[in-house]
Amino acid sequence: MARLVDTADFLGRARKKHGNRYDYSKVEYVAAKQKVTIICPEHGEFEQTPVNHCTRHGCPGCGGNRRLTQNKFIERATKIHNGRYDYSHVGFKNVESKAEIICPTHGAFFQRVASHLKGIGCPKCGRAVTANKLSHSRERFIENARKAHSEKYDYSKVDYVNAHTKVTIICPVHGPFKQSPANHIRDVGCPECGTESAAALRVRTTEDFVQEAKEVHGDKYDYSRVEYKTSHEKVEIICMEHGAFWQSPVNHVRGNKARCPGCTVSGFDQTKPGLLYYLAVATNEGDTLYKIGITNLTVQKRFPNLDLARIRIIKTWEFAVGRKAAEREAAILSRCAKDRYFGPDVLVGSGNSELFKCDVLELDHPSEVDSRPVVDENAALIGQPVQHEFAVSAGVKTRLFAATF
Repeated sequence: MARLVDTADFLGRARKKHGNRYDYSKVEYVAAKQKVTIICPEHGEFEQTPVNHCTRHGCPGCGGNRRLTQNKFIERATKIHNGRYDYSHVGFKNVESKAEIICPTHGAFFQRVASHLKGIGCPKCGRAVTANKLSHSRERFIENARKAHSEKYDYSKVDYVNAHTKVTIICPVHGPFKQSPANHIRDVGCPECGTESAAALRVRTTEDFVQEAKEVHGDKYDYSRVEYKTSHEKVEIICMEHGAFWQSPVNHVRGNKARCPGCTVSGFDQTKPGLLYYLAVATNEGDTLYKIGITNLTVQKRFPNLDLARIRIIKTWEFAVGRKAAEREAAILSRCAKDRYFGPDVLVGSGNSELFKCDVLELDHPSEVDSRPVVDENAALIGQPVQHEFAVSAGVKTRLFAATF
């Protein structure tokens, strides 16, 4: 026989020789002639060298023709299952034959003797335990969903499997839609409702437009010359720094596209303090994308309200000099190029070119991220004491992350 190399090699040859007769869960392979522990379904544990087991030897109890008797089976089975089952109708020829076993809850069932001695019990009880676990998981999901959405949605068709398998949720306006439980409890809702919210931008009066523009830009611009007609017909807006400019209302309330052209030219100032941020972005379909980016502002001021509603901050890093933030962003975009997202725009403002299809920094773990709500007005501002540039939660520095930072 060719020389045995390792545990996997031994297990492969042992099963080729003996089939599935033995249990090798306690095998710790060291050498071909150093004994390992093997479990016989009839006689229990025995020790044998791997080389002998793979050539001609098996369980010494079986080799001596000492077969498992019905009484011994009942004795061992009663001990393994803590007296749960009734064996009064048992009758079998060997460990591979099936015996009739009586469950106190579900009645009689047939099962291989060998399987029963491995701790496997009534199949209906097993299914009931699994169903009970799923039921509790479903109840917890619905409880968390109602905390996020109140009583807006109907969860009667939810068939819960796990946090990432989509379930059916019913919107009172648009009907059923599918979404992962993980995204739904993060305040992502009906995609059609989200689309309608965006469409509402198209119908407004001058007063409505000015009010929303100020919610996005604060008092940065003067709207005294605005004469609103349609969402795409340009209006005159006055920048306090660069003077009047013309821009469509729909673009003016959408992130970086909304800025004064004079302000946009300057863009990110690498000589000023900068913020590097890592975000989770929910799509209208209920999926999650990830975004890296830089700003001289805060995340709250960087994005318009329509985008803030779908953004969750995972991590931010402050830099005394913006150039270092820009270098980190460029390194991440380069190293993770294969995971970039190139689908339809998700953000109504700018920033869609820095989206990823997966959690490339592996920081989206609730127990590890320093996630903060995007509506938190108390979020740290650039200009306050600068945090250490390399501050990262313990245990989440991936190889990529460590190389980048």
